[in-house]
Amino acid sequence: MKFIPIIILFCIVSSCEKSDSPKPEACISISDASNLHINQTINVLSCSENAKYIMWDFGDETISYEQKTSHSYKEPGTYLLSLVVQNVDFTDLNGDGRIDKDDISRYNSSIISIEIVVLPGI
Repeated sequence: MKFIPIIILFCIVSSCEKSDSPKPEACISISDASNLHINQTINVLSCSENAKYIMWDFGDETISYEQKTSHSYKEPGTYLLSLVVQNVDFTDLNGDGRIDKDDISRYNSSIISIEIVVLPGI
């Protein structure tokens, strides 16, 4: 019985451990997204600081892990483009079988989002 509190305390302390690295700051550089139509390409670049891991969520179930990437939307509508940066590796924190913005580390990450309006074809 004396060992149970020690084991529980060890689990609590180790799960709350923060990284010693500086907290990242998310920054997006994007090509002109005004008057964007379906199938037109936008180019995005992470200009983030202190980021070791990058994840773009384009709001249409498309995800990229590249610092610089491009994307085109297939349907008109309003999308939330999000950039998540972390200074620790991405892991499936919520256990849903995929890595997405629901899995960000609250201590070691930064997220920035912008709204993208995609118009019908021209």
